[in-house]
Amino acid sequence: MTSQAWRSDPRRQEVKQQIKLTFDENIRGREPKISSTKAQHDGWEGHWLQEQFGLTADAKNAPDLNGFELKDDTGTGVTTFGDWSADQYIFFSHPACQRTPSKAAMCGKCNNSQLSRTEFLHIFGTPNPAKNNRHSWSGSVCPKVGKVNQYGQILTVYPDGTIKAEYNYSKDKRPNKHSVVPLALQKEGVVLAAWNSASLKKKLENKFKEYGWFKCIQESKGHGKYIGMVFGGPIEYEDWVEQVRLGNVYLDSGMYEGNSRKYSQWRATNHFWTSLIEETY
Repeated sequence: MTSQAWRSDPRRQEVKQQIKLTFDENIRGREPKISSTKAQHDGWEGHWLQEQFGLTADAKNAPDLNGFELKDDTGTGVTTFGDWSADQYIFFSHPACQRTPSKAAMCGKCNNSQLSRTEFLHIFGTPNPAKNNRHSWSGSVCPKVGKVNQYGQILTVYPDGTIKAEYNYSKDKRPNKHSVVPLALQKEGVVLAAWNSASLKKKLENKFKEYGWFKCIQESKGHGKYIGMVFGGPIEYEDWVEQVRLGNVYLDSGMYEGNSRKYSQWRATNHFWTSLIEETY
């Protein structure tokens, strides 16, 4: 993915060698251990790995280590490119915009919004009986490229690289859709969320375009001692969004009621990431 000039970049090779040295000195043959002073949480192993490279966990949209993005091994079978929320949702992103129409009209995120976040989750999400019927926009309701799901939703990649999650009332198979979906939204092509190509390009390329990425590999599918590393080359948006069109990269939304985070994870299977490997160390 991208031209191959980066392969002979001497600065990139220098950084790679330093990463390998740090891995051999601090990580190889070790199993992640959590400090007794820290609470265990999802992702703590990844934070441990970052610490061994002298990094701290942050939300900066930039490569982790001197132009390389660090990815940890995973036992889930998938690896995440990034948690990148849409530029605009059908629901109001800001409570102040929901309360004040004039403010919403001036807001780039809310000027086309029509619903509260809770209304959105109840109309276009699904309830979870195991969570007291808490509604979420996740799992089977989350739209994918190529086929409208049973909830009438699909992910569409437009020629300019913009990505939209869209709803089509006529293809919604829910037997109670007429009572769930407001009359004004009982139509085709309702945009639920839109990721503008310019902002997605910036997010992706800020992390992956400079030198690429590397992943530290454990002995048992995301568990146990670290035994090696793999490196991949730089990734440009045009190549990445083509993989979204093909369904190799997909949206894995985890948005749910009672939590303000969007949880818009863009992921691919580890098998796909393997196809991007340039070197195994």
